[in-house]
Amino acid sequence: MIIAGQEEKPPSKKKKLIIVIALLLPYITLFAPKTIADVEIKRTIVKYRSIGKVIVTGYNAVRQQTDNTPCIAASGMNVCKVKEDICACPRKYKFGTKFLIAGKVYNCQDRLHKKYDDRIDLLMATPKEAKTWGKKILNVKIIQ
Repeated sequence: MIIAGQEEKPPSKKKKLIIVIALLLPYITLFAPKTIADVEIKRTIVKYRSIGKVIVTGYNAVRQQTDNTPCIAASGMNVCKVKEDICACPRKYKFGTKFLIAGKVYNCQDRLHKKYDDRIDLLMATPKEAKTWGKKILNVKIIQ
């Protein structure tokens, strides 16, 4: 406020800073990185379809349990180099079908002999692991 006969004082540094911030604030918020509260969290809804109780066994990628190319699955995938869990499934399911078995997701990339076409075979890392798994009857679900 100016009183008659007085000169206008220049604004203090604090006032200048407040003015600059007030002028720049709309632009700062435009380009500022979003906070966690601003980011929309997308939820993945996974649908399952139960196929009922199935005999589930374990196998290894070795010649004694497969054919003469143990690392190459029926789908053509090199199962010795992949990091995901692989299974051999009945012929009525396409390669790439995902099964939920005992709390883990398995990707169907292989086939069993026709006489075992009613079961699912899980690829295990070692023969001991497959033997320990044994033969189980489990409720199996397909992830859609």
